[in-house]
Amino acid sequence: PPSPVPPPNEEVCSPVELPTTANRGELELDLKWAGASDLDLSLVCPDGTEVSYNAKLGCGATFDFDVNATSVSPSPVEHIIWTDLAQAPPGRYTAVVTPYAKKGPNIPRLPFDVYLTYRGRVIDHRSKTATKFGSSEGIRIFTFNLPLAERAPEAVPVTEGRTPSGQPCRVGGAGGASTDGAPAPAPGQKH
Repeated sequence: PPSPVPPPNEEVCSPVELPTTANRGELELDLKWAGASDLDLSLVCPDGTEVSYNAKLGCGATFDFDVNATSVSPSPVEHIIWTDLAQAPPGRYTAVVTPYAKKGPNIPRLPFDVYLTYRGRVIDHRSKTATKFGSSEGIRIFTFNLPLAERAPEAVPVTEGRTPSGQPCRVGGAGGASTDGAPAPAPGQKH
């Protein structure tokens, strides 16, 4: 059986530097970008409901925080968590990013990253670029199924990350992000 959920203060390696006020979960969905623009992370649940900045609870998930809406963060991230996956209905979930407002320098393209992390290990990561702002139309990033299915680890690119206390660590490689080298389970079928 899978190992127990790490306690909130356990040193897990993450490519996303979360604010100290961030809550941690068994499963986490994170959006990370640079600059003053406002991107919005949302989750479409199996029943079609949405978890986002204006609907913070649904399908066992909680929208933890929204940044760059009214003030600018030096390291903007948005964060959705499941503290107990047993509360999540089974089915297909979709991660969506909406380029809400372009702010700051006139840059035609804004790169961003979305990470799905299970028990402190990255199990999916996608890099995309926003080019159209001000529309309510979101960019579908990826889908995943809950409950998660165990499968052989895949090699993912290795990048530098940080533990919650700020210690450097390596993220990626075979089995996803890990400070103990254990393979990570991955979502079931992806489209």
